[in-house]
Amino acid sequence: PARCRTPTGGFTLWELSTELRFDITGPLSAAAFCDASDVSPQVNSLRPGHLHLSCGAGGRYDTPAGPIRLDIGYRIPGPSMALAARLLPYAAPGLTPPTSVRRDGAEPRFAHAADGPGPSDPLASLVGRVVIEAQRELVELGQGNVAVIVPASLVTAVADEFVRRGVSVGVAPRDGLDNAITIVPVAFVKGLEVDAAVVVEPAAILDEEPQGFRSLYVALTRATQRLCLVHHRPLPTELNP
Repeated sequence: PARCRTPTGGFTLWELSTELRFDITGPLSAAAFCDASDVSPQVNSLRPGHLHLSCGAGGRYDTPAGPIRLDIGYRIPGPSMALAARLLPYAAPGLTPPTSVRRDGAEPRFAHAADGPGPSDPLASLVGRVVIEAQRELVELGQGNVAVIVPASLVTAVADEFVRRGVSVGVAPRDGLDNAITIVPVAFVKGLEVDAAVVVEPAAILDEEPQGFRSLYVALTRATQRLCLVHHRPLPTELNP
């Protein structure tokens, strides 16, 4: 597809990995590791302040054919991983749901656009609530970036609402992730890592994407700190709080 030919990464990459290995017994050993990296949309742009860090532990077992490795990373908060894991039987049948090492982390928030005062028009109500929740996530973070993950059909409407309200926003892949808040079509979120994510209209993601459950699972596992789901349509049954 054409979207596969659209670059969504950047022009400058730096990464750093460190691993401490120690023997346990015979062919069995263990390791502790930390990986750090950043991808910048600018040429020759090193941004230490945009550090993306993942730490964890793993095991190694030496066999005649080579070592068998098992690594457990420390990235996605436990509550967010537990929510996303509900989709895994449909996204990847037969795959055992992962368990996050992080038991801490904020619980995912659910914002129903029809609740509270606001326009009666469903689309206007939805996009208005998206702007409010994205700003709230940014405030809760204190420092960091927020990805507003949307189905393709809502990119323009959501972007227009940010502009109408005078809120600065970027749109990926055109603007990279340099803005505090960036609208990201769900087709482009795989591989991204952000501090907070606002996932918009999950039911539409299921309807529009060729592999809807997989796309929604990926969207729910992009944030390392906070997750919010904004919807006007009923949530998929698997995500009901």
